[in-house]
Amino acid sequence: MYRISSESDGLWQTIERIKKVEDTEIELVVSGSSPLLENLLAFKILKARAGQLGKNLRFLFDDSNYAYLEELLNGGQVRSPVDSSNLPHTVSAEKFRLFGFLSSLPRPHFNFRRLSFGPTLLLLLVIILITAGAVFVFYFSPHAKVTLTVDSEPLVKVIDIEASPNITTVTKDPPSVPAFEITAEAKQSESTPSSGQKEIGNKAVGRVTIYNKTTADVTFPAGTTVSKSQINADNLNFITKSDVTVPARTADPAAQSGYDPGTAGVDVVAGSLGDEYNVSSGSIFSVGTKATSDFVASNQDSFGGGSRQEVKVVTATDAAGLLNSLETALQSGLKKTLLDKVISGQTINEDSINYEVVSKNYDKNPGDQADSLTLNLDLKASVLAFSQNDLNSLVGQLLSNYVPDGYELFGKDQNVQVQSSQYAGGVLTVTARGTGFVVPKIDQNEIKRELISQRVSRANEILTSLGKISSYSLSRSGLNLLPFMPFRAKNLEVVVIRK
Repeated sequence: MYRISSESDGLWQTIERIKKVEDTEIELVVSGSSPLLENLLAFKILKARAGQLGKNLRFLFDDSNYAYLEELLNGGQVRSPVDSSNLPHTVSAEKFRLFGFLSSLPRPHFNFRRLSFGPTLLLLLVIILITAGAVFVFYFSPHAKVTLTVDSEPLVKVIDIEASPNITTVTKDPPSVPAFEITAEAKQSESTPSSGQKEIGNKAVGRVTIYNKTTADVTFPAGTTVSKSQINADNLNFITKSDVTVPARTADPAAQSGYDPGTAGVDVVAGSLGDEYNVSSGSIFSVGTKATSDFVASNQDSFGGGSRQEVKVVTATDAAGLLNSLETALQSGLKKTLLDKVISGQTINEDSINYEVVSKNYDKNPGDQADSLTLNLDLKASVLAFSQNDLNSLVGQLLSNYVPDGYELFGKDQNVQVQSSQYAGGVLTVTARGTGFVVPKIDQNEIKRELISQRVSRANEILTSLGKISSYSLSRSGLNLLPFMPFRAKNLEVVVIRK
């Protein structure tokens, strides 16, 4: 004798297990929670299939409430009825009456090898099949839906929640959700024309001879200005490179003036850039602030080397503008990359993306002569992502703190929106706006238990007496010839909607 048990296996799973048993004598132990108990036909099918496989199948029930089925299914007679009040909660009185009715029917004893069907036996079989079919249809077919409408009040709260990579679970105190960092990095080069201008070139140089017409020696320090006047233009100023002492004049009766001026030579350099300072020889210059009647200067040789031109140079504004332009372009691309890395169910706040310059290199410095400026920039972006479901769950829990006793949040209409976020110290502080609706607390399962197998008129009385609802509707479908609510709990649906 080989014994197998059935707790959660259905009909076809049990048949497969019987096939695998090599012993021809099999006992099937059926628990009180077995799906096979939902339909007695399953046991007949199992018995017949076992016979086809050449095996004798007996049924045992480990729940005393079903012990009466052993004789019915194993070929014996039911000796004593079972009180329906002793049945488990999952077995309704209607189901018991079905089992009791079937078990009380007389069963003819006959030999399959010498089977003879008379009119009475055929009629009895027809009555049994029709009755069983009718009971089956009336038990399984009726369906009903009860819709309860309740009044609701809106509940809106703004809550600060931390999204931290340092935690792994949602916490209410302090309000926190787990977060993890998403990063991306990009490099790019960009150039811009130089906007600055400056003059470059050389200053003209030369040598002058200073003439002293006074009776005293005079020393001119380095840096003394020697100027050449021009018609309709500013003076050309030159600077002495060294100190120079010019002796006093000496008497010379042969000279027209009666004296020879004292002289001394000194090197000079132009005060500014430009080729206009390349003056020709024999030019006359004033010396410092001295009157030309006392001091003058002249050059024996032409000055040379003076030149000037305007060129483009890099400015600090060029560098700052190029950095801003390139950062903007890289940030836009990095933001898209981060968003592409976010998987379904995850959330990031774009305003909380942190950008960090890894490196920046200019090919020129402000003030350098160049037609353009090039910048090589390496930028890194990071953001903390978190689960939207975690945020919704936490906000829902926190909203529940504001619900009075006897009421609850209407679960289907909760909404969470991120208003702002701020990143600091490796933690993202999210300001979330949670919206929900408060409704009276209703035990839908308890109402279903009260309505199951009741007459429709009684069901309406029960629903009308519910004080927490503003209205209800009852709809029935399937075969509803009898004025009863469904006999099976799974055929009765109770839903709550808010007004």
